[in-house]
Amino acid sequence: SMSVDPILLKCLDFAIKAEAKMTLFYNQMALAYSDDKELMDLLLMLSMDEAKHQIEFRQLKSTFQNAEITLLPEEKDHLLAMLLPQKMLNLAESQFSGNNLLNRDDLMLGVFQFEKESLNFFKAIMEITGENPVLQKIIDIEKKHVLAAKKIITTGTRYTSLEDSWDLG
Repeated sequence: SMSVDPILLKCLDFAIKAEAKMTLFYNQMALAYSDDKELMDLLLMLSMDEAKHQIEFRQLKSTFQNAEITLLPEEKDHLLAMLLPQKMLNLAESQFSGNNLLNRDDLMLGVFQFEKESLNFFKAIMEITGENPVLQKIIDIEKKHVLAAKKIITTGTRYTSLEDSWDLG
């Protein structure tokens, strides 16, 4: 019978949960920053895209569940090490418990890093599972998110030293 490595399913479950959490977080931040149109528009776009990704990852999970996918030990280690950045997810959770609102710079830097690490995580899944149009579409959208976040950050001056870490790979 067909079998798929449980680590891969774990990664997809994690992505589904993360997308759900970030959909709410970005939406909440958009409301909090409604006086800053550029930022609000970006956050609303992120929120809508993450909601779509959640559905797409559910599709991917059912596709992969009926496939024969075996992971090498180093592939398992690589995927588990890359599981979406817990820092941003913890931060998303702490925002719901009424902590002080993030300032704009910290929020945008967090968004940039989260989206960039998500992009790398999704690319890693595709490297292991092979070309997939649904996953490729998610990756293309994530690239847009990274560039949009970078654009907002670079209109400020605080983060010019980050230039070295902007390589999307």
